[in-house]
Order: sequence, then C-alpha cells, then structure tokens
Amino acid sequence: MKIKDVEKQVGISKANIRFYEEEGLIHPARNQENNYREYSEADVEQLQEIKKLRLIGIPVQEIKEIYEDRLTLQEALSRRLDEIEKEERTLKETKLTCQKALKSKLDITSIDQLEIEEEKEEWQVRLAILLKEDIVQKKLSRDEMNNEIACFFIAGTILSVISIWLLPKDYIGTHLYVGMISLAAVVGLLIIGACSANMKVHLALLLLGAVVQPVGLFTIGTLMGRGYIVCRDTAVLKQYVIYLYGGVFILAIILWMGSKLNRYILNKLWISMFASLIMAVVIAQMLNQKYDHLMATGELIVGFLCAVIYLVAVSGTWTLANADWGKYNRYHAVYTSNKMINVFATIFNAAGYYSGKNWRR
Repeated sequence: MKIKDVEKQVGISKANIRFYEEEGLIHPARNQENNYREYSEADVEQLQEIKKLRLIGIPVQEIKEIYEDRLTLQEALSRRLDEIEKEERTLKETKLTCQKALKSKLDITSIDQLEIEEEKEEWQVRLAILLKEDIVQKKLSRDEMNNEIACFFIAGTILSVISIWLLPKDYIGTHLYVGMISLAAVVGLLIIGACSANMKVHLALLLLGAVVQPVGLFTIGTLMGRGYIVCRDTAVLKQYVIYLYGGVFILAIILWMGSKLNRYILNKLWISMFASLIMAVVIAQMLNQKYDHLMATGELIVGFLCAVIYLVAVSGTWTLANADWGKYNRYHAVYTSNKMINVFATIFNAAGYYSGKNWRR
C-alpha cells in the first residue's frame, strides 16, 4: 500500500506518517525495485492506534514507550488524567480571568488593570507552553525555512573547518584512540538524534557534531591511508577534509543565494546534483594542482567520489526540505540542518529516499 492510500484510509497527512516513521512508531518495508515505501495492514492498524492515542493527548514519546513495552497503556492514561486535571485548573483560572475582564469592560488600553496571579503554577505552566509554541510551532515560509537551514548549516560548517584546522596533522596517527572515540561520538549523536524530537537537543547535536565529526572523518581517512586506499600523507588528508567542508560551505551559499533569485534552484534535484558535481570537480582539481606529486590517480578518484557522495547527499537533503516546506516549522529547520551536518545521517537519509525521479516518496 502506497503512502497516499494510507493517508486516505487513516485520515492523517503524509508529513505525520513520515514523522511517525522517523520516530520509530511504524516500520514500512521498501520495494526493492523502485525504493517506494510499502505499508502493510499492520502499519495501517498501528497508525489508527496512534491517531486515537494522540486524540486523547498521549505524547508521541509515551506512545513509543508503550510499543517498546517500557510503559503500559494504563500508566500512560493515568499520567494523562493527571495532566487533564492540571489543564482543567488552568482553564478554570483562565475562564474566571476572562469573565472579570468582560465584567470590567476592559479594552486594550486598560488591559494592564487585569489582575492575573502569574506566580501560580497553573499560569506559569500555561505561559511556558504558549511561549514555546509561539517559537517552535510557527510555520515558516520557503524563504524563512531556507534562511534558517542555511544559517544553522553554515555555522556548523565553519565550526567543522575550525575543528579540523586546529587538529595537528599527525595527532590522530599517534593517538588513534582519540579518533575512534570521535567516530563513536558521531554515531552516538546520530542515534540520539533519531530518538529525540526536541529542538534544543537537535541544536546541541548540530554544534557537537560539527566539532567532532571532522576528527572522525580524518580518522577514517587515516585508516584508509594505512590500507593504501587513499593518500597516506596526513597533510594531504587534512587539506582534503578542509577542502571538503570549504566546498560544501560554498555550495550552501550558492544554493541559498540562488534560491532567492529563483525558488526552483532548491526545488529541483537535478540542479542541486549538478552543482554538487561541479563543486566535487573543483575540490579534486585543487587537490591535484597542490599535491599532484603526492597523490596517485586512484587516490584522487577516491577523493573525488567521496566528495560527490557527500555533496550530493547534503544538497539533496536540502532539496527534500523544500519539497515539503509547507509542513515545516523551526524544529524541522534545525532537524534538517543537523542531518546535513552529520555526514552519516546525510548519506543514510539520501540512501533511504533517493529514487530515479524524486528524492522522497
């Protein structure tokens, strides 16, 4: 069953279905021939269950815990009833306050005369929720979304360049355990990101990933160099990683500025892929000119292919965000930027969504 059929049958949007999949609540299979998601009757039934649980206010995280047998439905319902009682107290306070305002015939110029006991827990909780919703739930226009993704991603890329620039070229070779810890940290950040739907968590992961990931990539290059797959000269390897992040930085600027002139720049996969290919050629040419005497042709080709994979995956992830821009808010902008910064998340995302005609189905 295709996603559009599930959307009609269950009565929830494609964006929500994809979100629940990303949160690990459903696990549709992939058609090996065309890479489409294939939803089973079990997936549909589970989505129906999720919809009912969400209707009564059970949080997504608790639904996940229920399916993972870490929480019973009875426990979740008990928690929800406690929350409802708090909500009822808050609504009662709000109702009384509104009635006072009506009775006093207040207008906007005299609203400051309205007495609200803001120190009460009910008001504090309500204010915190409303302020968070104002920031996180605000729907973004296409330009606003691209601006936020670009700013977060470019900031992360700058951190990555600084991180690898400050790393001594021979340090990982003599302290390989540091590189392995960095790789483990990158994988750990990827797992945490997949398990969390909190915007602050993803923003922290973006910044941490931007710092530790270049060290992880340098470690992979060091290990590949020992196997004679890439150049063994660590100075060349370090310069390559700097070129890679510098290239994706410039590519992001080009796509971002281009999208302001023509929105189709970030809406057509072939445009972003073509721009990525050109940038990969530029990176390879710069390496060839500077280190031609130190690099064999095969090593240069490996470097070129790695650059193509990363650049195409990053630009494709951004293209995907523009394809779904009508459903996006600030959380999704941060989440997308985080996936673009994390090389492994970017490539996994691309592998999962790529097909011949569309990036995502």
